[in-house]
Amino acid sequence: MIIEKNILENNIKENIKIERFDMAINFYSVVKINGSPNLVCYDFKSVWNSWFPFYDDVNKTPVIKPSEAKTYDDLIRECDKYIDINIDEKIKLAKDRFKELIGNSDFVISKLTHHVLYEIKYSKSANLYTLYKLYNFVITSIDDKNILLNPKKLKCKTFNLNNFNNDNLVSNALYIVEHENLKQFSL
Repeated sequence: MIIEKNILENNIKENIKIERFDMAINFYSVVKINGSPNLVCYDFKSVWNSWFPFYDDVNKTPVIKPSEAKTYDDLIRECDKYIDINIDEKIKLAKDRFKELIGNSDFVISKLTHHVLYEIKYSKSANLYTLYKLYNFVITSIDDKNILLNPKKLKCKTFNLNNFNNDNLVSNALYIVEHENLKQFSL
């Protein structure tokens, strides 16, 4: 569940008990294929059965602490307190990881309008709810766009943005597709 501004004052649902706070950086890439803009996504773990834009959990140390927040606004403030990071350092780490998994090509990113999103996710394997702070960027130029479609270490899938089918696209990426004009960033 993405936390939107219109629910900030609402109380957190009773069945949702946040016990972990974490963050990730997402890099969205859109490549023209046969003249159509396509969102490029990857399979990071086949058991998750979801497609992701490139992402990196550069934090590596989620905060395990039961939340005391009553409202979604309180929850976001609590998350910001726990996830206190140097974003420039984390971006550099994410870029290095991108190059390791995809291929070594220089690229430029820009913030999306929905640069920071907060999402509550339930983990069946850990049996707990996590609040993720997600930083969202789009690749605006890359030296070799072919590496996006032929990654070294990941399985790849494209989603045609002109004829969009959200077949197992991870929920935060689906939110970005629905709320951003990604077509304008086609490489």
